[in-house]
This record gives sequence, C-alpha cells and structure tokens, in this order.
Amino acid sequence: MGEFFAPPLTFSLNIIMPICFLNDKPYAINLAPTPMVKKWIESYAGKTFQIKKQIDTSVCNTLKKILQKHDVLFKKFNLYFNNNSLWQIETLANIHVQIVELQKRHKKSTDLLNKNTDGDWDLLHDLIHKQESLVKNRRMEFGLDKSEVIHNSGSQTENWTWESRLTQQQYHESASFERWHINLPMSELGRHPYECFTYSPNTSQREGSLLGQISRRLEVQLEYKQGRPDAGYEEWCKAQDLPIIGNNFPLAKFVNDPTHILQAKTLRIENE
Repeated sequence: MGEFFAPPLTFSLNIIMPICFLNDKPYAINLAPTPMVKKWIESYAGKTFQIKKQIDTSVCNTLKKILQKHDVLFKKFNLYFNNNSLWQIETLANIHVQIVELQKRHKKSTDLLNKNTDGDWDLLHDLIHKQESLVKNRRMEFGLDKSEVIHNSGSQTENWTWESRLTQQQYHESASFERWHINLPMSELGRHPYECFTYSPNTSQREGSLLGQISRRLEVQLEYKQGRPDAGYEEWCKAQDLPIIGNNFPLAKFVNDPTHILQAKTLRIENE
C-alpha cells in the first residue's frame, strides 16, 4: 500500500532559508520541495496576500481571563495552569488532565469549585475543548484580491483554464496527505481526484482534473497535521488508473512557533 502514497516531504540542506513576512515582520520557514511550490514561487514570491478569514480568538481570550481571575484559588487546589501558551495543544492538554485528575481524587471538587468561581469551573472545561478544536481544525485564509467568491476566476489563478501547468507525475509529487502551516487550496477547474471520490465518484472521467492550477489564495493553520485517505480511496484511484494523490498541497511551515500568524493582516514570502 505504501508505494501508492505521496512520500513524506523532506528538504535539501542546500536550500537558502526562505522568509515569510507577517505584517512585514520576518519569520523563517521551510518550503515544501515540490514542483507546484517551485511554480508558485516563480509567480507569487514577493507579492503581498491580504487576510480574508481569521481564526476566532474570543475563546482564547475568555479562557485566559478565567485562568487569571481564579489563579490563586486554583493553586490552593494544586492546580498550576499555564495561561501564556493557550494556542499550544500541549498546554491545553496539561490543563485538561489536571482538571480530570482533581475530579477523580476529590468527588465534590466540581461543586465546590463551581460555587467559588460562580460557574467558571464548568465553563473552563468547555473552553478547553473549544480551544483545542480551534487549534486543530480552524484555518486562516489570505488572498491577492478583494473577492470573497472562492471559485472566482481572478482569485483562483491568473489563467484559470484547462491548460496544464504540471504533468501528472509532478501533480502527484506536489500533493500530500500532510497539511503544513501554509497550504495551497485546490484550484482545479474540474474536480481534484479526492474531491471526485468524495462527492462524485462516478464522473471522474468527465470532470476529473490534474492540471496543476495554482491558487492565488493561501490557507494557514497552527498545526502541522499528518493524514491518511478515507477508506476506499486507494481502490478507487486504482480503478481510475490514477496514483493515490493526496488531498493537500503544502507550501511552507514555520521553523519556530507559528502562533504569530494569528495577528497577521498581510503575508508575503521571499525566497532570495
């Protein structure tokens, strides 16, 4: 089965370190070494992308306020919560495990803490789960134009046509089941193989697309994520005489903590 997967993306040690500018402040990144990324750099390096969709920070702000407000009380229960890294999954997990362990040790602690925090103890537990979901699943979007229509031809590519920009092999090499911090959304005029499999598995010969169109939008997330295809996708690809093509197009990942992206209004990548 492994031979059909796009291999994990690795780097050459000879690559000059590219830079991602967020609000014109530089941050080191690694570029995905793929044919699509090479073409993207040729077209869009040095161009400024504007924020289109942000990640909601209100949950994090409320969570931080509760932790700060009741810090003295929590410490009396030997609860030591870090409220400075609430966009880190490890921090949230540490808070959650302390909550659960306390409630296991002291059966009446929930009622006692709710009474002394005016219900904030229960809210704290809810907010932890909401914040975890935000970190894991929410994405920011950046674009070069003002249109909010995703399939707007101007926002998709400069030449959104049936003209191929990548060979099938290059397309396969560019796609992955991994998601990096910065990714290129699918921008085919027809359906990407994974999209066909998910929504229209019997029409791939009529509307399938492997042209390598390159989006003028970017999707940004806090977590690097590994993934695998849904059950049946590999068999479907074989039946369509296709390699097992990943459903993501990684562009770059930050060398250090990516949470600075949350305040970004503009994004620009330089590779000189």
